[in-house]
Amino acid sequence: MAPQDEPIDTPIGDSREGSVPAQRYVRMRKSELLEELVARDDQIADLYQQLAAALNANVDDNIDAGDGHADTTDTQSPARRGTAEKSTKIPDPPIFYNERDRDTEEFEQWYRDIKNKLEVNGDHFRNDRARQAYVESRLGGKAKSCLSHNCN
Repeated sequence: MAPQDEPIDTPIGDSREGSVPAQRYVRMRKSELLEELVARDDQIADLYQQLAAALNANVDDNIDAGDGHADTTDTQSPARRGTAEKSTKIPDPPIFYNERDRDTEEFEQWYRDIKNKLEVNGDHFRNDRARQAYVESRLGGKAKSCLSHNCN
């Protein structure tokens, strides 16, 4: 039986991996972290499904309310519509891939960045369809394929 296959409480003595109590702690901590990782992955998958459902519902509502197109009317405030100047453009969030080796930030931070971008630069996006297209443009890899799969 290999050391990684041994039960947590099996004494194996001191080795280059450390003492038995240290090895037990490492195994328990690894198990806790793996459980947390699985829970976070499930949470991310749920958030993707919620995002896809919200985007689909928004597009469906816009199609039902309009002339068959997914675009909505101008949603800018009256103060913004009267002003020819647009807000100062804040940087685009990085593309989120839902791939550990490609993402530069966690989903929660990316989500906050997207919300901030849409809020601060709301006048750069004419309608809901433009905002949806922007969010989709900031997705790649597994994240984009997951959204595409849920939107079809």
